[in-house]
Amino acid sequence: MRDDVFEILSSTTPRILVASFILALIAYGMALKIPVSYDVHLSYVVSQQEREASPQFRYDGYYALSATDLFTATLAAWVAEPHIIAQAYKAADIQIPTYDAINLTKHVRSVKAAPGLVNITVSDSSRQAAEAVAKGITQIIPPFIEEQNTAGTPAVSFRSTLSGPWTGMSRVAPFPITLVVFVFALVSQILWILFFR
Repeated sequence: MRDDVFEILSSTTPRILVASFILALIAYGMALKIPVSYDVHLSYVVSQQEREASPQFRYDGYYALSATDLFTATLAAWVAEPHIIAQAYKAADIQIPTYDAINLTKHVRSVKAAPGLVNITVSDSSRQAAEAVAKGITQIIPPFIEEQNTAGTPAVSFRSTLSGPWTGMSRVAPFPITLVVFVFALVSQILWILFFR
């Protein structure tokens, strides 16, 4: 039985290797076809601008940090809303890529990275579109902050400082995909021969 297995494997090894190599080449070609994605990174540093003086209570840094943390979380969540992303596309004078809310939110990601820091990433297959939408976001955030300062608690107001933008490029690495497909094809063919022949 053991000799039969080795004989079968040795006789089919060239075919297994050729088939695995062909599948790996196909995977490599498909990986190269995946479009490049451009990511525009920008950040907003949020800080408390002013607070109403209170003769009965002396505020310390804890309250300023807590208020800033809450406002930063609000800003990060607001930027990630589909209707706000649509406003950014409109401000950039660019057609919205999709009307599916879930897919639209994949183009703009907003994360509260620290109590006073919001990181925003705009992704698109076109560098110009990604940069224009990022600029659109920078146009709609200041009015939002001003509106919150006006309509919110009168004792507290915030300001934001823009850092960035910086444009990077994301590309799928074809070699790891090719290697995984080659190994998977090789192992699956060997297992098929061992168990089903």
